[in-house]
Amino acid sequence: MAKDKGPLQNAQKEGDALKKEVDQFLGQCQTYFEDPSAGQKKMKELNKKSDGIKKKVEKQLKKVSKLNKGKEPVLVEKFDQKKSQEEARLTKLLDQLSKVRQKLEPDKVEEDYLR
Repeated sequence: MAKDKGPLQNAQKEGDALKKEVDQFLGQCQTYFEDPSAGQKKMKELNKKSDGIKKKVEKQLKKVSKLNKGKEPVLVEKFDQKKSQEEARLTKLLDQLSKVRQKLEPDKVEEDYLR
């Protein structure tokens, strides 16, 4: 008989999927940074995608922060530690998105040029 997955384990699995999505997005951004010839349209696309992923990660972080040991169907060893690790991982993803978003924002010289 398979073990029932509890809310924490489900949250970790969702976090894994988000990490993959962020990693893929960061790869797309890196490609753009290495060859920005795709121009303004691609930058706007990446900014929009960044916003969408950021919202997903923030929603997941909020969900994880509300997890409660008492609501797990089975006893989870080191629940608090695992919960903290998942929160830290999601926070790190938000930081990565924030940093790449800053690089995607046009600076003053670029803004003047694009006008």
